[in-house]
Amino acid sequence: MPHTDQELETLAGLLRDLPIENDGMTISEVDGFVAGLLVCPEMIMPSEWLPFVWGDDVVESFKDEVHLKTTLNAVMDHYNRIAILLATSPDDYEALFGVDPVSDETLWEPWISGFERAMRLKPDSWEDIVESGDDEAASCVQCLLR
Repeated sequence: MPHTDQELETLAGLLRDLPIENDGMTISEVDGFVAGLLVCPEMIMPSEWLPFVWGDDVVESFKDEVHLKTTLNAVMDHYNRIAILLATSPDDYEALFGVDPVSDETLWEPWISGFERAMRLKPDSWEDIVESGDDEAASCVQCLLR
């Protein structure tokens, strides 16, 4: 089941509300990050990856407990929706790329950055693909791990 525009805007707004100095993620980065987590050859538990979403200082990231729970639920809902989509109809997955409001250019770099950050959580798992003998897969992984 794809996200509604309202769900995506809610998640984007919650992420924008986080303190900029914490170096949290944008919605495009979160989408790439979640995709990377889900296709990783090794399971990565939420307790290991969630802190990367909101940045350096979890305590200071949220206005109050309601803001924390709302943001956590929105991120986990996004994760679960993408997990179901990739498991049931992966061809229907569409990356959330931003668009430059001035040039109308597609901004794909934040999505790639998020995906790469997910890869760096379990580099040995991805290295196994490089050493698997599948030249095409190895080439793709090597480009992202550089």
